[in-house]
Amino acid sequence: MSEAAVASVHVEIVRTATDSARATSSIDYRVRNLASRRIWVVSDPWFVWQQSTDTVTISFARAPMVAGVEVFGYFDPEVVPLDPDASMDKRLEISWPLQLGTIWNREPSVWPAAGRYRVRVEIGFGFTPHPTGSDGEDVEDAVLDWQHRALSDAGELEVPPK
Repeated sequence: MSEAAVASVHVEIVRTATDSARATSSIDYRVRNLASRRIWVVSDPWFVWQQSTDTVTISFARAPMVAGVEVFGYFDPEVVPLDPDASMDKRLEISWPLQLGTIWNREPSVWPAAGRYRVRVEIGFGFTPHPTGSDGEDVEDAVLDWQHRALSDAGELEVPPK
């Protein structure tokens, strides 16, 4: 992945909120296209949850499937176009415990210990609407070669008690 590709897209966490009584959290983030041409942002409804001791990364970028997962195939991602100098606002609503897609995550759900975590949001994008050489199923390598990633600076996410 080139530095120019990464520098062409900016991801910013705009706001985070937690409602402990309802055991929910939300993350509002903005994706800005700083490139001089249209990009296509991965808009699949699932994400990858990565957690270290005090940091969580929520990645909407396509990832390799978890080893041993049996699925029908690896398909091109859903994408939405984003024109030069444009931005899109997105929101992730979290209901704790958070249910995760097991094609991309090792655990089916997570509810970290209550407390404050640094949180980052990552998105995947491409400079064409579809990967070159992808023609339907089993295109994991083509998708991963096509995709660039952009990662936000850290915000703060409060996880409510169980």
